[in-house]
Amino acid sequence: MAMNKKGFEFLDKWVEIFFVILLIIGFIVSISIRSAFFSYVVIFLFGFMSGRFLQIRKNMVPFYLVIFGLLIGYMLGSTYGSWKVILLCFIIGTSISWYLHEKGYLR
Repeated sequence: MAMNKKGFEFLDKWVEIFFVILLIIGFIVSISIRSAFFSYVVIFLFGFMSGRFLQIRKNMVPFYLVIFGLLIGYMLGSTYGSWKVILLCFIIGTSISWYLHEKGYLR
């Protein structure tokens, strides 16, 4: 199976592409939320989803970078709420999800 040069470029740059895509998605989602409480709930849910994603991919640095893009985009666009609380909610959501999936309580 032969691949052209553009196919190889995509395989080499997929982390950067998904980093930027999730950065933009996080930014747009955070701008559209007009409440600090809902901003914290949404970032907690994003953290919960990323915990599952990272638990499946275990110890693969590119996936951590992709998730970091989502977090950075969300924090850049958030006008309501503190960035420290947003970061804390994301870490708590990721940790809880990671633990629950690791122990087999969730599939």
